[in-house]
Amino acid sequence: MSDTIKYELVCPESKVESGEADSVLVPGYEGDFTVLVNHASYLSTLRPGMLKIFSSGNEIEYFVDSGFAEVSDQGLVVLAEKAIKRSDLDKGTINIMISELEEKMEKNEGNDKDKILKQLSDFKSLI
Repeated sequence: MSDTIKYELVCPESKVESGEADSVLVPGYEGDFTVLVNHASYLSTLRPGMLKIFSSGNEIEYFVDSGFAEVSDQGLVVLAEKAIKRSDLDKGTINIMISELEEKMEKNEGNDKDKILKQLSDFKSLI
């Protein structure tokens, strides 16, 4: 029996990353959760945050923004609207994403305001 979990990180344009990992930390909308081998089936929406992949003492980090994470017998699949490798994230990119959310906040009159405020807070914590 393997001690690793298969994972895939997919965006609308392409498959970003896939492989096997010891564990994956996922930024779920209701809170972060860690996926290990033999994890129970689970489905969660994503919140903006860092997806952390741990494998053989290495850590790979991606900033993900909105989407879903599904854990099944086949492993973990993360479907993210955006996925940016931590090393490619700079202050300018983060500020652009913050501006986009602030515009969205101004136009939104529905129940999404709390979600957008949480996303803004998460983005600003990356600076």
